Amino acid sequence: MKAARSLFLLISAVFLVFGCKNSTSLFDLFPPTPLSAPTGLTMTGKTANTISVSWNAVTNATGYGVYCTTGSTFYASNLKDKVYAPNRSYTFTGLSPGVKYRLGVDSFNNTSESPTIAYIEVTTNPTTTIVDEPVEVTVGANEILSVTNMSVSIYADLEFNRDLIASAVQGEDLRFVSDRKRQAPKEVLLKDLPAAMRFNANPPPPGARRPRSQRMAAAEGNVHYPPFWVENKYGVFVEMNATAKVTGDHCTIWLADGITGLAQSEFDKLAAKFDAIYPLATNLLGYEYGGGLDESDPDYGGMDGDPKIQILVYDMNFGADIVNEGGMLGYFYPIDAYTQEELDSWYGKNRYKSNYAEIFYIDSGFLKIRPDDIYSTLIHEFQHMINYNQKELQKELRSGTWYNEMLAMLAEDVIGPLVGINPTLKPKSPSGHPIDSRIPIFLDWYDELGVDEWADEYHELEGFSYYTVYGFGAYLVRNFGGPELIKEMLSNNFVNHNSVTQAMKKLNPDEPDYSFDYALENYGEALVYSTSNKGISGKLSFDIEASSIIEGVTYTAQAFDIYKIQCADPEFREYLYSQGYQWMTTTGPFMWPYLDSYIAIPHSVCLHYFTRKYNVSCSFPEGADIKLKVYK
Repeated sequence: MKAARSLFLLISAVFLVFGCKNSTSLFDLFPPTPLSAPTGLTMTGKTANTISVSWNAVTNATGYGVYCTTGSTFYASNLKDKVYAPNRSYTFTGLSPGVKYRLGVDSFNNTSESPTIAYIEVTTNPTTTIVDEPVEVTVGANEILSVTNMSVSIYADLEFNRDLIASAVQGEDLRFVSDRKRQAPKEVLLKDLPAAMRFNANPPPPGARRPRSQRMAAAEGNVHYPPFWVENKYGVFVEMNATAKVTGDHCTIWLADGITGLAQSEFDKLAAKFDAIYPLATNLLGYEYGGGLDESDPDYGGMDGDPKIQILVYDMNFGADIVNEGGMLGYFYPIDAYTQEELDSWYGKNRYKSNYAEIFYIDSGFLKIRPDDIYSTLIHEFQHMINYNQKELQKELRSGTWYNEMLAMLAEDVIGPLVGINPTLKPKSPSGHPIDSRIPIFLDWYDELGVDEWADEYHELEGFSYYTVYGFGAYLVRNFGGPELIKEMLSNNFVNHNSVTQAMKKLNPDEPDYSFDYALENYGEALVYSTSNKGISGKLSFDIEASSIIEGVTYTAQAFDIYKIQCADPEFREYLYSQGYQWMTTTGPFMWPYLDSYIAIPHSVCLHYFTRKYNVSCSFPEGADIKLKVYK
């Protein structure tokens, strides 16, 4: 049943009939091509929280509506998303474990939609299925057990004592009991607008070469016309006037009207930083749309015909207390890669507003108080712009958010030092380099999210994926190919796990086992070994310097000893030490004692420290691929 949407179509038809001057309706003269509901709707995969489906193409359909309900009838409110041809698959996320869902798909084009919805019913996986096939391992005193979850569909409980999956210890049971919990940091720095990340994960259908607008290059002091479009704090697009503050070799910096407190020198330095970043980034990552072309090429200058990147500086945190609470540093929004006419035809009039230019956005408040973080954000957002061109526009590949964000932070990692952004490793005076801004929190929270999981604004750990994803990426680059691994991931014809695997294999032809799964399975090793903790000879580690020479430029991923970096919440670890957990230190990754329960998070790793010898026997959910490794 499609009660609400059918009623809308009926009212529209009546309006058209009675709006004509004669008795013949437009539908009589030009009847729309009837559409049918898709056939072949099939479940292609499921976990405890997701269900993936696919279906057959419908002739003359330009897109498909996807629905989800736990009831027996579909209403307009059950429309979850739209998928545009030629795509014919979708993954429903945020579902509850062990629940039966009715999943539907209809078809539409510019004039009509199918009168019915094809549907199937699927029950998500439960989270408590235990199989009696235990994994056994013997752990000695003062040894570390790494538990790596290769494919488990269970998510973390924020409570300190985790939900039971299964565990049993033969011998004395050391339980972790505390009246305190790990404290989330008060300040979380976000580099990307949540709405932009959602759009990037589900972009419009692929199309032909982008048409070029006729915008003229700006001169300093010029007012931008027409005004820029930005989202306000309610998610509504509003016009914003801005003035050009400086024009560099590769960018024009615009300042929104009404922003005060920033000197001209700050804009000059911002432009100078980006001018230094541009050739380093394009050499490593590739070009943005319209970049690196001869002036005679029809795509030269990209969407707006201007070879310079537009950078709009405005208060994107809308007066919030960014000093104490953190906030958003900047973002790239893929809607700016499409004309307004395209966006209106795909999403409805005025749902999105496009500036149709190679443009990204920077926060004025953070530019004033934390310029180093903003300079690193320039690298981060430029990678997103390049990634969107290289993967989506050129190859019609859709990057997962975790993969895109990992590449953005790895770009910061190896390009930052070449433009003066170096890690200080000093908690009280950090730089904008991701080793300083991401690793301390990573050391406390590395085990709470999967390395390929992205906690969005609806997740209790919003923003924490920046730390877990960067940690995994930093490990990959330092152990499986150096900065050239970043270049290979951006340039190959894959995304996500496959892109990581193909890049690892190309740069390590003598290691046939290298893959994303191999890297994850051995991730715990890098969390254990460093120069100051057990040594790194022959080991995977963060404490390894890796360099690559690319077109005459040397890029370096600096070694860092995680056992010399203070965690974000040292007070909590000091408290645990006082309660008898003598292995607890304020540096290095958090290590649990052996628990009588453990939550297995997909594609994650967790370390447990043992003070005496144990025979460990664990049972895990059906279908799980669990790896237990002991490090002496």
